[in-house]
Amino acid sequence: LKVVEPGRLYLSGMPTPAGLAVAHRRHGFRTIINLFPEDTPQRSPHYPAERAFARDHGIRYLEATGEAAESDDFLDRTLAVARDPGCWPVLIHCHGAMDRTPAWLGIYRFVVQGRPLAE
Repeated sequence: LKVVEPGRLYLSGMPTPAGLAVAHRRHGFRTIINLFPEDTPQRSPHYPAERAFARDHGIRYLEATGEAAESDDFLDRTLAVARDPGCWPVLIHCHGAMDRTPAWLGIYRFVVQGRPLAE
């Protein structure tokens, strides 16, 4: 679990059920954004437990569909959530936090935080 902005934004790989419970106790997530399209054969075995945890704890859950036509809208929605204090703290992840999550963070840093593109 990486803190991007304390109390606002956290990144990770797909948490195990126990890891999600610990992280939620520590940070009290209001929103989880899953960048991995779980409607594929590569679905995480932790996905059903994460969805149930979010439902049982009143956590808003957004997930990618894998449909290219929806990707721009999904990115816009996730960036809006990251800006909305009513959604904080937000946990954003994919499966391994090696591709999708760092790419999303780069977009966030450029678009929301105004950091230079070269950074």
